[in-house]
Amino acid sequence: MAVTVQMQFASAVTEVYQDAFVGSAIENGTTVILFDLRKHDFQSELGTKAQLCWRKDLYHVDIHELATFHNPIKYRFIVAQGYYLNEQNRRMYFTPDIQGVSTSQHMSKSIIRLSCYLAVVCGVSLRHIALLLSSLFLIPITKWSIKRWIDDIGSHLPPPEEMLRQLLTITPATECHLDGYYPLEFIPLSFWYDAPLTSPYSDRRHDP
Repeated sequence: MAVTVQMQFASAVTEVYQDAFVGSAIENGTTVILFDLRKHDFQSELGTKAQLCWRKDLYHVDIHELATFHNPIKYRFIVAQGYYLNEQNRRMYFTPDIQGVSTSQHMSKSIIRLSCYLAVVCGVSLRHIALLLSSLFLIPITKWSIKRWIDDIGSHLPPPEEMLRQLLTITPATECHLDGYYPLEFIPLSFWYDAPLTSPYSDRRHDP
């Protein structure tokens, strides 16, 4: 006998669009969480109290999310172009910007952050990251997609010298390993080569 088991699921996306949630379903073995963005409070985001109107031609955007269930999870956003009348009685058009996800990659930002963290901080290879996401979270992904994410995020970062300066502003460095990068001053290699030998056995190497 088949039974129905209900489970709670929460994420940054569900917190933002809890007013637009309209239901969930199982579709081809995938849990689909459905949001109708026409129900979301876009008046606050747009800074208007005017009534919002929506065009009739609807479309939907599917976004993969980290699966904590035994099957994959997708967000499905029902989207339409909207408009409202401003104070000059002019029609202002807008298209909802979905927060917390990447509509170009069809992935939640939590997936992108996890992939970049594993690659940059943990040093996991791109192929192994793709294997982990596919095996543990049931997310179809390629190593080339992960590389594009890392390149895109890296393009917005400051140069290493500026990052180091900002980190030292937050927490000044007072000590470090001699074989690592010295943040306070540069010690040239000639210093180590010109340093005298202090070993008491240094004069015995030519002795019979």
